[in-house]
Amino acid sequence: MRYRYHTLDVFTDRLFGGNPLAVVTDARGISDAQMQAIARELNLSETVFVLPPEAGGTRRVRIFTPGAELPFAGHPTVGTALLLIALGEVPAEEGETEVVLEEGVGAVPVRVWVRGGKPKFAQLTAAQPPVVGPAPPREELAAVLGLDPADLSNGWEPAVASAGVGFTVIPLRDVAALGRARLDLAAWERVLARTDAPGVYPVVPAAPGGTVRVRMFAPAMGIPEDPATGAAAAALAGYLARDAQQGTLRWTVEQGMEMGRPSTIYLEADVHNGIVTRARVGGSAVLVSEGTLEIPTGTAAAGRAWEPVSVPGVPAPVRAYSRAVRAGDMIFVSGQVPRDLVTGELQGETLAGQTRAVLENVRLVLAAAGATMDDVVSVAAYLDDIGDWGEFNTLYREAFRPPYPSRTTLGAALHDVKVEISVVARVRT
Repeated sequence: MRYRYHTLDVFTDRLFGGNPLAVVTDARGISDAQMQAIARELNLSETVFVLPPEAGGTRRVRIFTPGAELPFAGHPTVGTALLLIALGEVPAEEGETEVVLEEGVGAVPVRVWVRGGKPKFAQLTAAQPPVVGPAPPREELAAVLGLDPADLSNGWEPAVASAGVGFTVIPLRDVAALGRARLDLAAWERVLARTDAPGVYPVVPAAPGGTVRVRMFAPAMGIPEDPATGAAAAALAGYLARDAQQGTLRWTVEQGMEMGRPSTIYLEADVHNGIVTRARVGGSAVLVSEGTLEIPTGTAAAGRAWEPVSVPGVPAPVRAYSRAVRAGDMIFVSGQVPRDLVTGELQGETLAGQTRAVLENVRLVLAAAGATMDDVVSVAAYLDDIGDWGEFNTLYREAFRPPYPSRTTLGAALHDVKVEISVVARVRT
């Protein structure tokens, strides 16, 4: 079957700048595994697959890097909104139009400004307000960037920041230090690879109204360096504005200069009573190309089919709340807090109790499929309260042994439970 796609350069107003993006404008009929295979084939930092809405939005979108699916990303959101209007897929009048894209983190509203019948600029509002937490020691982070500790800023401290995807923000003293940064993969593997914020985000900070220079390295996503990263910019809003008390603060973020793909991101943060309540990221995009993908029916394009894992020996309550599928040597397990099948009561009232109950179910399902917790290569955790991040980190380290699997922790609106967990494991042959 044929699928139409377009490529754009995002966060730029000129061809061959910004961050390249591919968008499949109607992805109905493409399987999860095929989406990942297409993203690997196109080999851009992100590929977007557009689907009909499921929760009242304009469109549902799924975002893939060459290595994994993302719950949220900035330049795919901005680029997709601009493209859908440019193609006439979404009607828009002269002036301002809102497009709501349903992403993994939730509904992401995007304001698009149309001038002369063409979309000129788009600004997204991050579905989650940015949160900021402590980072590893300065000396270790300097080593990750191949720099001396003296290259880090004296006035700003490193931090972990997230508006749906976690990044480690490393403030540097000047643009010269930023230009010298070279990711040390061995140090990254030791310090950041298995944390909630494996993305490395060195920045040269600025006061509100100023220009911030940044770079972003994401080896965990299969991206050696990114020329423009909207999700990181949304997280950066929380970092830059965390000492502010009130008002709307603005910055210009420049990225990609070292790669020869200059990008400009316009960043805003709303602050109320000392809390960053909202982050907005905006920019332009340029249409570069269009083409057609020939995707065979069935699973030939992906090379493997996902099939349910049979676990007849696992107790009924576990089967009801932990489901698994397999493709080749890979197993995906989705675990929910189990309930008593008679009374409906949850097993565990606290985050600790529910997390241990879910992970025990996951362990039983993996065992039935011939795997163990040591075979887990990645973990995605969804917390009802993102403030429980630290406690969950302790529980995660109880359940797994070093080297820990990579992990993403997200805030999500869960129904009367505190946590849901999904894992991917590779069965050793």
